[in-house]
Amino acid sequence: MRLRKLLDPFSPLNLPDVEVLSQLLDDMTTGVAIVDEDARLIFANIAALDLIAAGDPLLEREGKLLVTRGNEEFTMKKAIATAAKANRRDVRESVCLARAAGRPLQITIAPLSTHRGRSLVTLFIGEDAGVWCG
Repeated sequence: MRLRKLLDPFSPLNLPDVEVLSQLLDDMTTGVAIVDEDARLIFANIAALDLIAAGDPLLEREGKLLVTRGNEEFTMKKAIATAAKANRRDVRESVCLARAAGRPLQITIAPLSTHRGRSLVTLFIGEDAGVWCG
């Protein structure tokens, strides 16, 4: 069943859009976060919140998503800024963040939209990093 059909007001489930989408995102094992061009955290699903709460390599401070290592912080900010300025949805930035222990995090950053004058981007955060992350 396509999500659009599920969210149709005449659907027999008749669930509110926000409730369905929120549950869908929270059930994912991939972290999904939405930030603005300044890395202010707008939304994070449960998987993303768990990774951020662990504090390695991502953390939240004063509402901003930060990276614990300076050189990677610069790379992450640059990727977010590039995606925020993109006017095509097919633009993707990828960042690989090392962790103190375990495999690195792979983050794919994609433009989302402009909302109330702010450019938003989506971060897909994978704990089980892809091959390119090495």
